[in-house]
Amino acid sequence: MFAALGVEPIDEAQLGVALSRSELRAEEQHHAILHALNLDCGPLTTSFEKATASGLGV
Repeated sequence: MFAALGVEPIDEAQLGVALSRSELRAEEQHHAILHALNLDCGPLTTSFEKATASGLGV
């Protein structure tokens, strides 16, 4: 299901744990999910202003 995002290999066991731990704060759960998906979210969460200032081709 997540293969289309290009984030393989996915740790399905770790993803299951991350999705089932309702006691985590949203930020912690988000981090655990991204880690299980093997996804570097830095480029996805960078503000436009920061990306523009970096000179990396925005």
